[in-house]
Amino acid sequence: LGNSIVESGNWKKLLMDSSVINRGIFGDNTFGVLARLDEIIRHKPRKLFLLIGINDLSKDVPKAVVLENIFSIVSQVKGRLPKTEVFVHSLLPVNPSVKGFPASFSKQAAIEEVNGQLKKYDTVFKYTYVNLYNDLLDGHNKLDAELTVDGLHLNASGYDRWVSYLKKNKCL
Repeated sequence: LGNSIVESGNWKKLLMDSSVINRGIFGDNTFGVLARLDEIIRHKPRKLFLLIGINDLSKDVPKAVVLENIFSIVSQVKGRLPKTEVFVHSLLPVNPSVKGFPASFSKQAAIEEVNGQLKKYDTVFKYTYVNLYNDLLDGHNKLDAELTVDGLHLNASGYDRWVSYLKKNKCL
């Protein structure tokens, strides 16, 4: 569940699981996910993987609002589907030096602050924090250029790294 980064992944193929439902939507933000949460809950997922927030930050939505919305998403899912395992992903790093990078997403400091809070509150809101951020970094604290098409979105190697992380950390 999330934005274009989620939508662009061929999750059925990547996870070799035909039951996977990809509810990533290009351009979506935390407000959009909140607005369509009933549809998500109707599917009664066993596991829910959430990556959302970078589009909010690109539009200068305050970090506190982004976090409040993410925590509300998790609380609503857990309240209505208490058996659903929720995995909240860190926001991914970005790399403004990659050709085609959309400048409004150059929010590295805000990304790191949001990620710190997502990690801090995982036990409070009863979700598993997926710290994919560190796994995608290059030696200069940016999204590894080998894993991205534009400094924001992942390429096939980036998605493979994501799936490897999930398997290695027993999220699947």
